[in-house]
Amino acid sequence: MEYRNLKSTDYQEFSTLNREIQEIHYKAEPEIFKPSKEIITVHEYEKIMNDPKRKVRLAFLNNKVIGYYMYEILDKEENYYRYKTRELYIHHFGIGKEFQGKGLGEQMIQDIILFSKSENISLLTITVWTFNQIAKKFYQKNGFDVFHEKMRLKTN
Repeated sequence: MEYRNLKSTDYQEFSTLNREIQEIHYKAEPEIFKPSKEIITVHEYEKIMNDPKRKVRLAFLNNKVIGYYMYEILDKEENYYRYKTRELYIHHFGIGKEFQGKGLGEQMIQDIILFSKSENISLLTITVWTFNQIAKKFYQKNGFDVFHEKMRLKTN
């Protein structure tokens, strides 16, 4: 598998894969997530590409985009209640349905780990939606553990 950062020529493949992943979230939480047909316009894609904080790395197999992850490096300064940390937060992680269960997602995690080590980052974090038990099991299988949970109360 090969990896590289997102380029302007990747719009169609990235958009198609992103729609597939978005649909999973929309079906589970339609009050939060938009239907997949409404996302990633060319304008939004350009915003993603030009975001100085967030970066997208694509995974290729036989010259085809099969997955991606969007990440941000968070340098958190020490304060009165926490120590200084350098963290790689994974905003999005996805692999095409037809490529799941073949060990390719594990290879993508290894790419993230290698990159993190090269940047002197010792903590990887990701948010997993409660409905997405498949993803939760995948991350746990790859060494992630639950250390923080977010709760909600709907008031209307």
